[in-house]
Amino acid sequence: MARSSNAPAPKFPGAVLFHDMPWTDWLDSGETIASYSVASSDPALVIDQVTEQDGVIYWRVSGGVSKQNYTVTVSITTSRPRTDKCALTYRIR
Repeated sequence: MARSSNAPAPKFPGAVLFHDMPWTDWLDSGETIASYSVASSDPALVIDQVTEQDGVIYWRVSGGVSKQNYTVTVSITTSRPRTDKCALTYRIR
């Protein structure tokens, strides 16, 4: 089931930001994240350093072109297995 999240604050093109998305409230007791991905809708917005720890997905975002919006999709598969995803919009200003 796709979910949406609050949009991050506007980002400057030269800024390098770190973000996280907790799934801990969504996971059942004993369930873990087995696989995950964080992907940008356009390679101009760079997503890297993607990791997971204790049910929280972390990533670094950089780049982007001023006055453009980019969608970043965070997807997970759990140990049950269940899948979920969330889309965020990054506004470059």
